Amino acid sequence: MIDENASELDKIVQVAKELAKHSWEYGAVSQALVEVYNPEISLFADTIDFKTHRESGVFKEAKGLVYAKQFIRLDQQTLVDGEGSAGDPASLGIAALLLSQSDSSYQAPIERQVDALLKSTPKYENGAISHRENVAELWSDFTYMALPFLAFRALLQDDVTSMHAVMKQCNLQRQVLQEPTSRLWQHIIGPEKEDRGLWSTGNGWAAAGLTRVLAVAKAFHHKAFADASLDIEVRALEGAISDIIKGAVASADRTSGVLRNYLGDDSWFGEMAGTVAIASVIFRMAVVALSRVSPDQLEWALKIRQMVLDKVRCDGRVSPVVNPMNWHDRVPKSASSECQAFTLHMIAAHRDWKDETLRLKVV
Repeated sequence: MIDENASELDKIVQVAKELAKHSWEYGAVSQALVEVYNPEISLFADTIDFKTHRESGVFKEAKGLVYAKQFIRLDQQTLVDGEGSAGDPASLGIAALLLSQSDSSYQAPIERQVDALLKSTPKYENGAISHRENVAELWSDFTYMALPFLAFRALLQDDVTSMHAVMKQCNLQRQVLQEPTSRLWQHIIGPEKEDRGLWSTGNGWAAAGLTRVLAVAKAFHHKAFADASLDIEVRALEGAISDIIKGAVASADRTSGVLRNYLGDDSWFGEMAGTVAIASVIFRMAVVALSRVSPDQLEWALKIRQMVLDKVRCDGRVSPVVNPMNWHDRVPKSASSECQAFTLHMIAAHRDWKDETLRLKVV
């Protein structure tokens, strides 16, 4: 049994850090740490009071930013080595943008990373940005790795044109990756590593990324930069996230509620990374776009959260999970950094949903 107190959260965090070896893992862990420990500067904050937070030192001391800082390169084209991926290095972009609020040395690397994505990375035939550096290949992971970073930068710069471009990218990625019958997302479309399966973790990456873009897009309303076309794009984005939630929850195991590694394929084991990722998205959407979440979906997410808290191992590992380096591996693993990060996303999202529910009751 694990309670959501500081010492037990630290166990989950420690495993996430220990297992993180690649750029996308660094980005996911850093974002999870910000959402857990410093929600006042996360993408889901109602507003970020940059002046107050600069004065308080939070941009220097936040655990997620201190963690990210050790991996961010200030003298290269991308923020971190992506090992052939164009999208993965941008997963550290949100941390870099926050760090730049108190350290101007991050500004030039951020712009180089943006140029790498927008100018140097291949495009798919419909204009969607590739997840890979040297070939036009779309991965569901890309929406988490790169698009929230580009959206947050647009918000910080009051750049509505760039925000529209990000929203368009969300749709272009969806056009190619969304399977028309289930409306879930296929994992990879392209010439090198194509995987048309409905990978649960891939759908988790996609939904989590789209939800973060949605939160940033809605923040434009608070800054009075919204327009009618952005409203239309927001509704379309809500629909895309809702489609993933519906398809994933409908495919869950009827007894445990856990999602299979490949959704709709009962030959696969129940896998926790994709499961907790989708649960985290449901809690976020219950705040950001409540009308898009059904009572049954929220009940499912609450069941998953409780199962994780009841059964997580004493050392903080959440399992079973798929091998993140080989999504076709039939042997379940005891832990992965991305599952640990998704679990932290879920814990933070549930806390924020609970706080919002209590606030609405008071009002």
